Amino acid sequence: MILMEESKMPPYCVHQTFDDFDEFTESARGWDIDFKQLEPGPFRSEFLHYIQGNIQFGHARINRHIEQLGDSPKGFRTFAIPAISSLRLKWCGVTLPEDSAIIFQPARGLDSVSWSDFDMFIFSIPDARIVQLCNELGCPALPEIISQSDIIRCRAGALATVRQALATVADLLKRPADSETFQRVQQEFEHTIPGMLLATLASAQKTTQSRPHRMRDAVIREITAYLDKAPGTAPKVYELCNRFNVSERTLEYAFGDHFGTTPKEYLKRRRLNQVRKILRQRPHKNIPIVDIANCCGFWHMGQLAADYRNLFGELPSETFNRI
Repeated sequence: MILMEESKMPPYCVHQTFDDFDEFTESARGWDIDFKQLEPGPFRSEFLHYIQGNIQFGHARINRHIEQLGDSPKGFRTFAIPAISSLRLKWCGVTLPEDSAIIFQPARGLDSVSWSDFDMFIFSIPDARIVQLCNELGCPALPEIISQSDIIRCRAGALATVRQALATVADLLKRPADSETFQRVQQEFEHTIPGMLLATLASAQKTTQSRPHRMRDAVIREITAYLDKAPGTAPKVYELCNRFNVSERTLEYAFGDHFGTTPKEYLKRRRLNQVRKILRQRPHKNIPIVDIANCCGFWHMGQLAADYRNLFGELPSETFNRI
């Protein structure tokens, strides 16, 4: 792990591995992130986070199937570039095409489902700097395109140079370095990489891919919004079908396509993630585990313990006592 104090250069740089996804999300300064683990097994991630002036950079690897929600840093436009050309990812309901860059829109924030091969570079710069660079590049229309796009599909292989530049600075930051190295990194982030990225986006084959409008995508949005507003509920699949006027087959297709799992498994794992989140919160330390479980719709403690350990690799009591 590398950690620089605020008074030194850079103001913030951390490289760490995590076996707890809440600790991982909490380490991301300026981000408000909520992860839900959808795949059984121990969680492990590697995360590099660098902040210097008006630049934020991250490199994240995650080994589990995760639902990722939240907000990117305010005052910045954030781009995500897969570390490999073809990455299995759902972004705002869209399957990420090969050779694509993701743009975080402030109104929507982070809304994705990732699988166990997740390997992503994240780069944030202020909108004003984007406008300035686009004018210098002779692409004055690009800022408007960026502000209206979720995904920009680039020409085959066009992102390779950007990806390599990001990998190079990430490698530099992941090992002990002197001030000269940090100055080189900052030069890359302030000038070389933003210009390279924007030039690549300006020459993209497909400048925007809007959110889908299929019925199954609308159903997913409506159901997750309903679950967010009523986190203590434990609806059955048939109850959701009745409430949202869809067939079980449609719901099966919708959840399989969006989350890669069945509605029943998603609902259970969502509630298990809720139990875990509450168990980790210190204000709830005086509340018995059984009460927390009941609030999340679990009434059989033996089954809860088995399901919880299967998903997270530990018992609820171990999570409770570890914090």
